[in-house]
Amino acid sequence: MKHHYTYHYVLVCVVVLCATSLPGSAEAGLAEDLTDAARRSLVQGRINMAAGLLRGAWELTRDVKVLRELGRTLSVSGQFEEAIEVYEDALQRDPNGPASNEVKQEIKRLKSAPAPFRDQLPTKFRATVQARRAFRDGMALSRRKKYKEALPYLRAALVLDPELPGTYRVLGGIYGKLGDPKKERAFLRDYLRIRPDGRLADLVRKRLKGSGLLTALTLTSSFPCEIWINGRPMGRTTPVKDLLLPKGNYTISFINGEYHVIRNKRVTVRAGGKSAVSFAFGVLKVDLNPWARVRADGRDLGLWNTLGLPVGEYRLSLVAHDGSKRKKTSVFIEAGKTTTVTSW
Repeated sequence: MKHHYTYHYVLVCVVVLCATSLPGSAEAGLAEDLTDAARRSLVQGRINMAAGLLRGAWELTRDVKVLRELGRTLSVSGQFEEAIEVYEDALQRDPNGPASNEVKQEIKRLKSAPAPFRDQLPTKFRATVQARRAFRDGMALSRRKKYKEALPYLRAALVLDPELPGTYRVLGGIYGKLGDPKKERAFLRDYLRIRPDGRLADLVRKRLKGSGLLTALTLTSSFPCEIWINGRPMGRTTPVKDLLLPKGNYTISFINGEYHVIRNKRVTVRAGGKSAVSFAFGVLKVDLNPWARVRADGRDLGLWNTLGLPVGEYRLSLVAHDGSKRKKTSVFIEAGKTTTVTSW
């Protein structure tokens, strides 16, 4: 498996270099540096970093080649739902391009691929050095009153490091100077979407409350779970009632350390009204002598005695650590309940 993923890392790196060769625009130098950095991150197995750098290059160039490459990167990392969204965006922007058939086939493949057995926790992404460079270039253009030219750099800075001080303030100011109050309000929505846990998030919620722009999101789970949104800890545990968020796509992570559960749910929030997201899971407890290595539907569960699993039926394969016993059985995991295997 290690060699399989290494091959894909190298393959994607090669495609990055070929697919993101950009024309000699003002943004090209920084965008090429970002794609080069993405290539290095892929070789190192830092998929989230690579994807974030490519998102920054996309903001600068709006080149569909970059968007397709982002889709490939997300696909290699197992983030199938995110990859499908990116590919569909690329297809919408270039429906008859030379790579359209390839993109359609990849979307079809990803939609039919089995979901990951247990998700990985999204990691916080920050490419601060590159973000500061983009912010600095955007500020230089803004000081020269080239506001429209400054926007791609500032958008890239936000993508590359959402925690970079000043970016949101400058963007809001530029939208105001351009006479676009809707974009100013969109800036506040984007702030809340990108930094739902941010220092000013609750203040922004108060300012936008009653505007019809926010949705009250209620989050529940079978056992208490910490909530992360887009890889950022919210400092809240389920049940969470009426968390106000603007419209957009989010990754809601339900985390229970006691039962070793991480479940990511992709959620599309629409403006106004209320919405609810729930994670139903139960617990499998294995209490055997001698202790066993356990596989569920052919997938290794690790060495935990208790483990949270999504609701459903599983085919278990148990092998004693000393090879003395083997057993196959089926169990049904119910929401909020513990299913125990105690005998060979």
